[in-house]
Amino acid sequence: MIVFINYIYTADRKVGLKQMCPTIRKAYFDHSSTSVPKAPGVADRMTNYLDTGAYSIGRGGYAASLNIAQEILEARELIAELFNAADPREVIFTPSLTYALNIILSGFLREGDHVITTSMEHNSVMRPLYALKQQRGISYDPVQCDSEGALYPEDILPLIRSNTKAIVMTHASNVCGTVLPIQEVAKLCKQRDIRLIVDAAQTAGVLPIDASDIDALAFPGHKGLLGPTGIGGFIVKSDFAKQLNPILWGGTGSLSQGFKQPDFLPDKFESGTMNIAGILGLKAALAYLKEAGCESIYQHEMQLYEHFISEARTIKGMNLVGAGRVAERNIGVSQQAPQMAISEVSGSRDEDLLNTPIFLSADTYGQTSHIQKVPVVSMDFPHHDNANIAAALDKQYGIMARCGLHCAPAAHKTLGTFPQGTVRLSFGHANTLEEVDYLLESLKGLLSDGSKNISTTKGITHGV
Repeated sequence: MIVFINYIYTADRKVGLKQMCPTIRKAYFDHSSTSVPKAPGVADRMTNYLDTGAYSIGRGGYAASLNIAQEILEARELIAELFNAADPREVIFTPSLTYALNIILSGFLREGDHVITTSMEHNSVMRPLYALKQQRGISYDPVQCDSEGALYPEDILPLIRSNTKAIVMTHASNVCGTVLPIQEVAKLCKQRDIRLIVDAAQTAGVLPIDASDIDALAFPGHKGLLGPTGIGGFIVKSDFAKQLNPILWGGTGSLSQGFKQPDFLPDKFESGTMNIAGILGLKAALAYLKEAGCESIYQHEMQLYEHFISEARTIKGMNLVGAGRVAERNIGVSQQAPQMAISEVSGSRDEDLLNTPIFLSADTYGQTSHIQKVPVVSMDFPHHDNANIAAALDKQYGIMARCGLHCAPAAHKTLGTFPQGTVRLSFGHANTLEEVDYLLESLKGLLSDGSKNISTTKGITHGV
């Protein structure tokens, strides 16, 4: 099934983006922060739960409570199916991906442990590691990625020590969209008995991920999974879970006769009443993704991304960051041959191959050794304050983009955009080709008349 482009379907009618989200004036290009709109059915399911019976689970033996508990189990099963997890009980729900990473890292790492990470990490990884270094005396080394965010697994080898316990890494950059090779790193970890912990903030629901190769996979519910904010989680292998200490203790509705925290999943890490409304909303989103197809959505988003990249290269006064090796593709060809809808970039270091387009059939979706992208692109405006550009796009054209360091200063240092940051665009399921063309014309209009259209007042730089 091909994903919608100009509209989305509700239960009884098709509704345009502006109708569903009247606050959006023109176009929203900040899906890396959160998806807008959410999947059809999310709001309805959450509202129905809150309005007609917001029962708790694990605290009541009555049918209404048990019915909700069954739905929570079904949500775990959908997550397990999507990520190829061995057992739905290995799916742990948390308030966010950041919360999940803190549980994993704080629960696992001990004094004297060494961790390898990458130079493209978000602060959801770097701040917990930094805190654990200060508080427990762990150490960590980032493997240096190249100037476009690409990681070469062989560069990890010199950093491995006898006390290296884990590799903690993002699956894709939230700044430039470069996908890191977690499958190759997983093989390396398995050979050396090192745990692999993956931050899937930008890829959960976007690219296929095999959790059976990963010791712990953290995911957000509100981005590529198209669910509500306030819900995320992680998938943890049962043997790895035994090595994690909980960082939160309390009521679970199980083993209530004693004070000791249950040691079985998922109860070991799910103390207190969960965000049930959020989980039910996420379940509705997962059902939608299963029907629409993550691959179809990804192909649609990458079509928009590649169209933008190919046209934006001609705009003077603007630099594309981390996109030098993106293969350009004829959009007309992809429309005529949807089975060739994904283009990748060469993973070779041979400069002669950098501009060679690579077309992948649907059956190779997300399963390539080539450098890959998710639909995220950053722009730098060397003659202007990037914050002023973002503010002008919003005020004058109604275009919503994110400016700043995107909570990823390490990534910006790698890409050469620290401390000024970038203006980031991230394309989503409800964006259209018409909106991308409007974005391109807006950028051209903004930059064509020098600085006349751009305020010299310092803009707001969220995420700095």
